[in-house]
Amino acid sequence: MLRAELSRALPDVVPPEIAEIDARLTGPAQGRPMLVRATYALGMTSVARLDGAWVRAWAEREARLAEGAGEVAGVEADALALWAQFTGGVARVEDARALELRAARLSLSDVVVDLAALSALGALAAHDLEGARKSARRASRMARTEALPQAEYLAHLVLARVRRFEGRPHLATRIAAALALVAPPAFGGWLGLELGLAGACGDAAASRARGSGPAAEAAAGILDVVAAAGAGRRAELDAALGRARAALAGVASFGGE
Repeated sequence: MLRAELSRALPDVVPPEIAEIDARLTGPAQGRPMLVRATYALGMTSVARLDGAWVRAWAEREARLAEGAGEVAGVEADALALWAQFTGGVARVEDARALELRAARLSLSDVVVDLAALSALGALAAHDLEGARKSARRASRMARTEALPQAEYLAHLVLARVRRFEGRPHLATRIAAALALVAPPAFGGWLGLELGLAGACGDAAASRARGSGPAAEAAAGILDVVAAAGAGRRAELDAALGRARAALAGVASFGGE
């Protein structure tokens, strides 16, 4: 519930939440686990928006909050740290898989799914399509089994990305278009990006319009690329491609695509 509420509220929730968390960093460890949970949710919402700068900011705060707050808080902090490293271009797939086992032992189901999705993205970055497909499908199955909507949206979105990289854009479009009907606005930009890159520009425009942040800006750029290409306007195409790349500069593997 917390993660769903925060995913709907961003970006408006960010400034007051940052202030609240910073105010508590020097306080007693008692009562911090819930704050760690909130920070993790904010970090994962920033992942959905492909906002690498905010993912790294939340991960830094999470690490400080988790000190002395127990094993569960430590696992959540370590998970968000791995996401932050991924946005910076370091994909630690084996570390994600090892941490996934720790999260499972502590019954942190949404963290388990998120880490499986991260393993898939890391495998994609390493050009391991088979490993990416296995991890993405596993994340999707676990999220459905555990009835975790927010984690399921992320897992399905990663699976759509994997399908596109496999050269199966029709499957990517089918997954992303279905997600666009139910996922909250935080996912709209990334959905628009995947749909646009898969060729479903009508669906991409609708999804991008619901989102905000770097992913939505990148999706708008890709739609402009397609329009400029169709009209034979090379200068506009190059400019739009530059805008899309700049929007995704905070997530290394996405910006390089």
